Amino acid sequence: MRHMKHVLVLFAAVSLLASPATPAFAQQPPPAEGNEAQLIAVLKSDAELFDKAKACQQLAVIGTKKAVPALAGLLADESLSHYARFGLEPIPDPSVDEALRAAAGKLRGGVLVGVVNSIGMRRDAGAVGQLKGLMGSSDEAAAAAAAALGRIATPEAVGALQEALSGPASQRPAVADACLTAADRLLGEDKKTEAAAVYDAMRAADLPKHLEIAALYGAFRARGAAALPLLVECLRSEDTARFRAALATARELPGDDVTQALVAELSKPLPAPVAPPKVLVITKAEYGAQETWVDVTDKLAEAVTGNGISVTSSNGLAGDPINGVVKELRVEYTLGGEKKTAVVPEKEQFEIQGDMGQHPREAVLIHVLAERGDKAALPVVLKAAKSAPWDVRVAAARALAKLGDAAAVPVLLETATAAQGELSAAARDSLVELPGDAVDAALVAALAESEGRPRLVVIELVGRRGITSAVPALLKLIDSDDEPLRTAAIGALGSTVGPDRLSVLIDRVVSPPTPDVGSAAKEALRKACMRMPDRDAAAAALVGRMAAAPTAAKTDLLDMLGVLGGAKALEGVSKAAHDANEELQDAATRVLGEWMTADAAPVLLELAKTGNDKFKIRCLRGYIRIPRQLDVPLGERAAMCREALAVAQRDDEKTLVLEVLARYPSPESLAVALSLLQSATLKQAAGQTAAAIAEKIVESDPAAAADAVKKVLDAGVRGRPANRAKALLDKTGK
Repeated sequence: MRHMKHVLVLFAAVSLLASPATPAFAQQPPPAEGNEAQLIAVLKSDAELFDKAKACQQLAVIGTKKAVPALAGLLADESLSHYARFGLEPIPDPSVDEALRAAAGKLRGGVLVGVVNSIGMRRDAGAVGQLKGLMGSSDEAAAAAAAALGRIATPEAVGALQEALSGPASQRPAVADACLTAADRLLGEDKKTEAAAVYDAMRAADLPKHLEIAALYGAFRARGAAALPLLVECLRSEDTARFRAALATARELPGDDVTQALVAELSKPLPAPVAPPKVLVITKAEYGAQETWVDVTDKLAEAVTGNGISVTSSNGLAGDPINGVVKELRVEYTLGGEKKTAVVPEKEQFEIQGDMGQHPREAVLIHVLAERGDKAALPVVLKAAKSAPWDVRVAAARALAKLGDAAAVPVLLETATAAQGELSAAARDSLVELPGDAVDAALVAALAESEGRPRLVVIELVGRRGITSAVPALLKLIDSDDEPLRTAAIGALGSTVGPDRLSVLIDRVVSPPTPDVGSAAKEALRKACMRMPDRDAAAAALVGRMAAAPTAAKTDLLDMLGVLGGAKALEGVSKAAHDANEELQDAATRVLGEWMTADAAPVLLELAKTGNDKFKIRCLRGYIRIPRQLDVPLGERAAMCREALAVAQRDDEKTLVLEVLARYPSPESLAVALSLLQSATLKQAAGQTAAAIAEKIVESDPAAAADAVKKVLDAGVRGRPANRAKALLDKTGK
């Protein structure tokens, strides 16, 4: 910082030297750069402050022992002392140190502080005794002396600082900062034992908390693997800051001993809670009105986080159960075991906050063990996940995602199915993240053995993990009389079924036995289509079922073809767009209008020209969307825009084309925009687009830009587009 101050002051001096207010310097040019003798002469003369400042600046670059007396002679000058020190500090000669020491014995106040800072910057070990003497002076000088001793960091300097840690309270923070500087320097020199001694001396002193903790971190770093006793001491400390410092160190410190120390702390009996925890549990929730209600218990349970919930009573919870009627959310829940109810009108907020837990230390210990990834911690974390208080169980359930293996599946499954809300969600998330085929096998086995809600949870997990070996078991459940069970199984198939079983989902989309099966199968088929490795083969399977399918099912299959994409899917959708059935034309043209690759362009253009009049505009807009949003070569974009204009009958679509042209400026797009200048209704918009394009290409094609703006003006375009055209014409000089 002191160097930066010097630089800023010198910049200010240089700017003043260059101003009209310095006629003396302007009339007498400064000595040539590199002429040390002339620069020294300036310092000894009656030259202006600016001249001397500039000379000090140059001597900082070229000065030698010869310049030291002249620079040292300015150290007592309050206006020039900082410039003189700036010149002295870089000179590699012992005479500089002697001069600074001599000045420090005579000066007082701010100039003394500056000289002491320079001594520290030069790390002058010969000044340690003198600096020790200054430690008993004013706070400002003492702070500077301490900082200098910290930079010097010789044994004598370090000893002086350690001794000063018991000095006046007002000076201790500056001394401690200097100790940190010294210890960090010792660490950098691989003098770990010496550095540890400094940090320990700071820890023993009466210092502000932030300095005490900084010393503690330093002590950990200096000791390395030998820091374990100190780590254990801090883990057991009632001081939260020391505990956190130990945890931060434990994250990075390697070794089984560190893991065992953390495990030992976690294995201790938990302290008795001050008050019973207030855990939030959603027991029942439904959304609707009158006689129509949708169960949203699971949705609200999943929304519990941090042992609290904040959700809006809205159709986002369950669609719109009953149109045209104001709905409400009815909730039954327990908070700390006490049963409660709430009725939340539509668009209002349901908010409840339970206790976050009373075991934050244990929870964060588990988190650190998970970050370390040491499997030796698995037994104690498994135990915590199974039987610890709620907040510790949540942390343990999450940690098992990193520490666990197949052995964790029973505990996590029990937690996921028996618990609710955040604890259940944490267990389910960990079961999804646990690696290994053995975990998959354990879940498939649980699918066969479980019943009721546990089976539903397992089905969800099988789907989230994408366990293909579970498909045979899922297929046995999709015709169950239990609606939630068959819906869950169909949903899981969307994430697990392969190409060979895709027909199972297609069948239930085409001929659903019940409405819930049809809805679930459609969503599952959508997921499955997005996963299929051979898109064309999947499209062929869908197209093959369309001929005999009811119209409603055909429209669903068209949606799936849109999800798949590819040549085969495009062929199927194109065929449907030309079908005599107007419902199919409607569905197919809608899918084509949202197609995500440019190969749909010819089909859309042809339909915009010759298709059903009801859907021509939709097809044309879908065609225009392709050059607007998709990856199309620049030249082709302009050509497509020209094609679209040839088909467009309304100004609305022509305006969309102008927007595309403005978005992708080129000489070709400029020519297309200019073609609309003859339109009475679009002349202004075309002129604005042409002027905007011309501005963007003027550097690469000035002739085309100039010609375009002339045409804009000749067409009688007015207002801002005309002003832009005139300005650009002036710029091109045409």
